[in-house]
Amino acid sequence: MSMFFKTAEPAALEVEQEYWKHVTMKQNHICVHSGSIDSGNWGYGFAVSKNSPFARHSWNLKILTNNNGSVLRSLGPIMGVTVPTLHVGMVFSACCWYRDPHGLPWIEYLHTGGSKIWYGIPNSTSDLFHSALKKLVPNYCKNKMLWLPSDTVMVPPGLLVENKVSLCRTVQDPGQFIIVFPKAFTSSISTGYVVSESVYFAPPYWLKTARGLFDDLKNSREPPMFSLDRLLLSIASDTRCSPEILRQVIPHVQELCDSEKAKRNKLYSFGSMETEKMPLPEANSRKRKKLQGEEGDYECEFCRMNLFVSMVFDTQEAVTYCLDHGIEMIEKKKSLVANCKFMFTYDDNELSDLPHKIQVAIEHKQQKRIPNKYTGLPTLLNK
Repeated sequence: MSMFFKTAEPAALEVEQEYWKHVTMKQNHICVHSGSIDSGNWGYGFAVSKNSPFARHSWNLKILTNNNGSVLRSLGPIMGVTVPTLHVGMVFSACCWYRDPHGLPWIEYLHTGGSKIWYGIPNSTSDLFHSALKKLVPNYCKNKMLWLPSDTVMVPPGLLVENKVSLCRTVQDPGQFIIVFPKAFTSSISTGYVVSESVYFAPPYWLKTARGLFDDLKNSREPPMFSLDRLLLSIASDTRCSPEILRQVIPHVQELCDSEKAKRNKLYSFGSMETEKMPLPEANSRKRKKLQGEEGDYECEFCRMNLFVSMVFDTQEAVTYCLDHGIEMIEKKKSLVANCKFMFTYDDNELSDLPHKIQVAIEHKQQKRIPNKYTGLPTLLNK
């Protein structure tokens, strides 16, 4: 602090002005540090001890992630998704302009230390933001759907406003929450030593746009944090889900099953291939709780999608492909079939039964909701 400021605790505005002065003038090379820590294993951040009065508080981020209003809870604990992340920073630590590629909202709580300055750009003006960055920093804008790589660009808000970009600014003090809406761009600056904690959540309406967002990830060859197929099938089998959420997920599961069966039929047409059925992970099992970050075990070599329902494994090269790129690879060279293994978690019959099973679960839950005014009447009639 003493290198840049006359006082030990400068005001947030003073730190902000000094930060942008160094960024725009480019006269000094300043090295700062920050870190992100998985808060799940050791209980960092919000309390989890039963003795703590905050352990079951609904604003505790470790509790919020299991709220029945978030469909992500059906995944179980996934590091960086449903397990909160602790962030540590120092003066001038910054998070560059970023938008979550999954379109998920997220929440961040500032535990202690200095303030954080946040800038936000709503999705409604993202095209103007894109145009401004192509003009100001063209080398950092990619020619694909996910055009702005994370941790690359920090542009002064004044320059963006000059280029007709609408943005907002706020100062987050310790003890305060920041909620980032879906598809919003954000950046932030730490004004001193800070410790914050964040986690994602997903209201049921997010499912309506999820497939398109994951297709953008696939086409941009960017790895997602979790498998959308896994989430949909986890929701379908989650006994805690309400009939309303199950009803909403049926068309998505039906689309998944139809697409999967069509691709499998194409794969089968290439001739006999070794097959292997993989065990289904249990989202709520104790074993699962110990395996934080297990989600990245299988990834398509080409598009980097997380693979859950099925995959093509090249035994010779020891790499995996999604069905789309496995089929594409075999079509180019039919002899590769001899080296390939088809691996899956659901067989064809199980896939066909899934939508019906969800409908049965909905009907069962609805029957349990209806109070029986004549409880005991059948017993009386049978006497």
